[in-house]
Amino acid sequence: MRISLNWLSDYIDISNIPADQIADNLTSLGLEVESIETVSSISGPVVVGEIVDAQQHPDADQLRVCKVNVGEPEPLEIVCGAPNAKIGVLACVAKVGSTLPGNFKIKKSKIRGVASYGMMCAEDELGISSMHDEIIELDSSTAIGTSVAKLYELEDTVLTLGLTPNRSDCLGYIGVARDLAAKLGIPLKTPDQSDIKLSQKLTTSSKIRVDVANSEDCPRFCALYVDNVSTACSPLKIRNRLEAAGMRSVNLIVDITNYVMLEYGQPIHAYDVKDIAGQKISVRTANNNEKITTLDGEIRTLETTDILICDNSQAIGIAGVMGGENSEVKDDTSAIVIEVASFNPRSIRKTAKRIGLHTEASHRFERGIDIEAAPEIAYRVASLIQAHTPDSPPEIANEMIDIYPSPRREKNIAIRTPRARQILGTATLTGPKIQDSLEALGIMLVDKTENDKRLLFRVPSWRNDIDREIDLIEEVGRIIGYDNIPYSMPLMEIGALPENPFIEFIDRSRIALAQCGFSETISFPFVSVKDFNYLRLPDGHFLKNTVKLTNPLSEESNFLQPTLLVNLLKALKHNHSHGTKACRIFEIGRAYLHTDESNTSGDAFSQLYRQQGLHFKNIPDQETRPIERNLICAIIDQPLKTKSWQSEKDVCADFFDIKSMFLQWLKNFTTGQPNFTPIDPNSTPYLHPNAAANITLNNQIIGTIGEIHPATALDYDLDPAHPPVVFEVHLDALFSSKPSEEKIESDLQKFPSVSRDFAYLVPEEISFEKFSEVIKSFPRKKFLNSFHLFDIYQGENISEGRKSMGFSFSFQSPKKTLSDKDVEKEINALQQWLSDQIQAEIR
Repeated sequence: MRISLNWLSDYIDISNIPADQIADNLTSLGLEVESIETVSSISGPVVVGEIVDAQQHPDADQLRVCKVNVGEPEPLEIVCGAPNAKIGVLACVAKVGSTLPGNFKIKKSKIRGVASYGMMCAEDELGISSMHDEIIELDSSTAIGTSVAKLYELEDTVLTLGLTPNRSDCLGYIGVARDLAAKLGIPLKTPDQSDIKLSQKLTTSSKIRVDVANSEDCPRFCALYVDNVSTACSPLKIRNRLEAAGMRSVNLIVDITNYVMLEYGQPIHAYDVKDIAGQKISVRTANNNEKITTLDGEIRTLETTDILICDNSQAIGIAGVMGGENSEVKDDTSAIVIEVASFNPRSIRKTAKRIGLHTEASHRFERGIDIEAAPEIAYRVASLIQAHTPDSPPEIANEMIDIYPSPRREKNIAIRTPRARQILGTATLTGPKIQDSLEALGIMLVDKTENDKRLLFRVPSWRNDIDREIDLIEEVGRIIGYDNIPYSMPLMEIGALPENPFIEFIDRSRIALAQCGFSETISFPFVSVKDFNYLRLPDGHFLKNTVKLTNPLSEESNFLQPTLLVNLLKALKHNHSHGTKACRIFEIGRAYLHTDESNTSGDAFSQLYRQQGLHFKNIPDQETRPIERNLICAIIDQPLKTKSWQSEKDVCADFFDIKSMFLQWLKNFTTGQPNFTPIDPNSTPYLHPNAAANITLNNQIIGTIGEIHPATALDYDLDPAHPPVVFEVHLDALFSSKPSEEKIESDLQKFPSVSRDFAYLVPEEISFEKFSEVIKSFPRKKFLNSFHLFDIYQGENISEGRKSMGFSFSFQSPKKTLSDKDVEKEINALQQWLSDQIQAEIR
């Protein structure tokens, strides 16, 4: 969202705060400022000046030579032809070096022989209006030298905010100003509507009727009648501000509805009353294939889930998205109905997405609006229209139609001060500080305990994102500033964190297949109806019972894949089109099927698919959610070996080649010996019936293996005479057949180990096994962690019948760092034990 600082200053006094400081504060509040830019229709020195002398031009009857005081030591000499260029007039002076709209550059010039050092401007020359007859006459209280750009808001600083979807309240200037005012401790100024004048006789209900068919689609609908309106051009300030926000000016009525939308974040629509048939507005869902021409001139075809605004004969707008062309405000519009409503965000999102029409209105309705502010906003629109047509003020109805059958329930949320301290990590946070922070945002205190340990707040209607205590704590953190929260490194216990065994199993599967010479591919899990035909799947086949996408990327990706084979065959086809053959590729991914079993067959292979995956336990809606199966699929393209000096022709892969690869891969898992049983051609019509098999392990089918059916190969532009060979295995089933593994324990210790090396003289008949048994049976073992043999020696300097055995001992404690005294005490006891048991002497 684009925020004009000139406009923002209407709601908060930021006159003495630099733009970069405002940006820093907004960013610290979570309203990230992505860019800061200065926009201006003029540049250079264009200032207020006073005509102190005006003489007739010596060589032109219609020109005057003026002396203009612009706040410099000497007045400027400017030649001017305006009839009101007289002594005492305060004018807008464009000095030499300035540039006006249309890239008109002001230079020193001679006019009929008299030098002119600038230009006094009419309204059209500054882009204010089309008036050109006279120069602008400013109020006598205007200070000489004042920048005209600032005076008329021709220069502005615009911030671009990157808002998160939950902050719908900041899709309006008031919401942004409220946050900034709370952060800076500055009062918030809301729009003043005290000057609005309502008609004593005119009522909305006497001019229009409103009917809402379903309050779930439209929880609130406000309609306000305004008569004697004008579609004149909007004032310069409104046009400049709309342009800064990225919107174009249309006319006064349309501009003000957009202006107030940007002010409050609430979409508004104005209907021309004379175009509302039967003087009735109704809110209903569309009929199937009902059509409407929207304001952009496009004909839209609607569905029964779309919400419409209609009159007695036709639709006049798509609710929450865009109005209809048939009731738009026109040049001859004299009476309008101002609509301020609330619509179901989900319905608006679905409609805007389906028809591909994302508007400023739908953007706000999708994220939620302030349902309580609707009447205030309607009167705000009417009051601005009235204020900007003073010569012939509109008549505003003294009552509006407000259909609000189920008013919003007040939302009260408690916050615990100790919990807030714990979450924010600040021990100095107090109840009064929490109260001040939240009340600055309009979140008012309702009740509290005596010791401020628990405070109850009422959440305002514009904060749809606050539902829990943690949301209030986040608001406190935003206001006090995350940079002001002290930080320290957390205390951590380093311990074992074993990986989920199934994830490790998938990784091992991937590595093992890569070691067999296969390359992994990654593809989108989408297939199309054409792929079902290529796989030769008949109607009612269980693999056709997959998940259809509501908004597919293209016609080629309408469904989620029921098998990985499709995308591997597409990869081979792509490789062939680029001249690459004889590749071996695999993919690990998921297959998806609906839980509805009405179309599935009863064979063992389909039963394998219908089992819910192992890793989707205790999940909400598990009974109705699609089945997700983890698969691995590997394929060998033809030929297996190309011709070379060892072979005069290509060698093609067959069933036994892919079987050999599968068995080599399976050796990496202690699963037992698989069996290969004949396939049912009806279950796997995409495999060759005479060169394929089911893979069975522990009396359970875990996958299939074999040649691709020639017809399927031909459909994917592969050689039907020598089709690829493939195996596809359900990893869930394979993992469940694998014996349970020992629990993984970490070797990481918090405290270092201590090593000692000793060489022992022992009888030559003492073996390493005997020595190990004695050490393991050491009764006073406390810190001895491990030991290993590093040397055996017999020979010179060793007595006959004895040998030397060198051991390295490691001592370690899980509770402390060992001292020499701790180690020596245990070593001495160990030496004595070895001496007593096997006559071991230290060499």
